[in-house]
Amino acid sequence: MLPTVSDDISSIESKLASLREVITSMEEERERLLNVRKRYNNLISLHRTLPSEIWLEVFLYTLSSYSDSNAFDASGTIWKLSHVCQRWRNVALSLHSFWSTVEIRFPKAAQQEADVQRLETVIQRSRQGPLDITLKSGYSPVPSPDPSILKRILDIVLAESYRWRVLHLSDYRGSFNMLYAPLHNRLPRLQCLSLDRVQIEPKELSVFKDCPRLTKLTLGEGMLGVEFPRDQITELDLSGMDLDGDEEERKACMRLIGHCPSLETLSMPEWGSEDDESAYTAITCSNMRKLSATSVPVIDALTLPRLREASLHPDPVTADYDALHSLKGLLIRSNRLGALTSLSLASVPLAASPEHSLHSILSQTRSLAFLDLAVTVEDYDDDTVSHI
Repeated sequence: MLPTVSDDISSIESKLASLREVITSMEEERERLLNVRKRYNNLISLHRTLPSEIWLEVFLYTLSSYSDSNAFDASGTIWKLSHVCQRWRNVALSLHSFWSTVEIRFPKAAQQEADVQRLETVIQRSRQGPLDITLKSGYSPVPSPDPSILKRILDIVLAESYRWRVLHLSDYRGSFNMLYAPLHNRLPRLQCLSLDRVQIEPKELSVFKDCPRLTKLTLGEGMLGVEFPRDQITELDLSGMDLDGDEEERKACMRLIGHCPSLETLSMPEWGSEDDESAYTAITCSNMRKLSATSVPVIDALTLPRLREASLHPDPVTADYDALHSLKGLLIRSNRLGALTSLSLASVPLAASPEHSLHSILSQTRSLAFLDLAVTVEDYDDDTVSHI
């Protein structure tokens, strides 16, 4: 009897030893799997561990990549990012610049109470940072804006005019009188102004005259009469104007350029080719470093002693003058023939007379760092190709 019991005990101990080995092996496997799960969780929860500064950079890159900075658009990127999780929401709300661009398109943007509430939310989230405002009318199948909603939206935006940094008014069909009084002498931070097809009464033309920080100006159709601090303007964009066939408007345009002594960058509008350059008074812009011209034979009236970057892109239909002749004349007259750092040419006839060819210009330009040619292959001559 006793030997049998002893054998049974030995058998049980052997089995227990085997089970312990299995348990130890399973525990080791469990530990390995736990580590795998931990590493996996760390990967999928990266947004919980990255510093907020990194997420700020990611958000900024995302918004710039999608060119979607309008915080007033409920379907915009910043709204989507702020609804992913609490961490992302905190990041989205932490920087006022995410909410600083407000583009309001009428009549679509003035239809319901939700538009007013969303605008109030955006203004609140922008805190006291600078605002970039766009007011634009557009063709839309939706009905005309609700007058009461429209007034409330404008009241909210205009109340913040003291911190506007950028203002774009484009095809604004509303009464400018609603904007004149709230804006007059109330734009202390405005740096950039863009006007295109805005119905402004003569008595309202002075609304932007006293803007102490205004330096960038874009004028579109019908906007030459607007008053502004001309001695402050460093960047002037007139490329959106349609001056073809309007002699008086062209002369007014040239007078405007001549009355902006601080100009550093100028973009000229479509001009046509039937003008006599001698009809325009010679203008010297002592500080201008960058010129962009679209079919402008009147370039012969300009002298630009500090010119560094030039861009000529005339309309192929109206480019019946020797653009390279005008360009070389400008460079010689301005003593800048060898000083250009950037040159862009589009639709410019390269097969000009030898003394005015592109080759003759490039051969004397030693500081050129950027050259952009948008022309057809047959426009190139052997000398130009070999020099390039």
